[in-house]
Amino acid sequence: MIEAEGIPHTYVCCNGFAETYLPSIGDVTAVGADPPSDKITVLGDGDAKAVFVVEKDIATYTVRAVDDPRTLNKILYMRPPANIVSHNELISMWERKAGRTFQIVRIPEAGLLKLIKGTSIIDPVPRHVYGVRTWL
Repeated sequence: MIEAEGIPHTYVCCNGFAETYLPSIGDVTAVGADPPSDKITVLGDGDAKAVFVVEKDIATYTVRAVDDPRTLNKILYMRPPANIVSHNELISMWERKAGRTFQIVRIPEAGLLKLIKGTSIIDPVPRHVYGVRTWL
């Protein structure tokens, strides 16, 4: 609709907010919670990559894009290479840092689709959760 109406725009695509997902070590069933003490939920196989960007950086680049003619009518992708990790990699990094391991509860793709269709556990989570191998 925006393009069809000829409205000048810039879409900012940043994937995952670091301050939202990282405290729970990417466990979307516990977004906003502290790091889990013993158990973590992984959606899908945990190998899909996600990009984690600090909200302040997203805001900074978004504001800069407003006055940058190179971004007019384009998509601004924020994908710092060092910030691209899978859920399994994120868990592994945290386990090394904490010196302990987590019990990992895996919800396969079929189970995730079932949860999305009928329970409240995933309701607050957008359909673009990064833990699923095949994007919904």
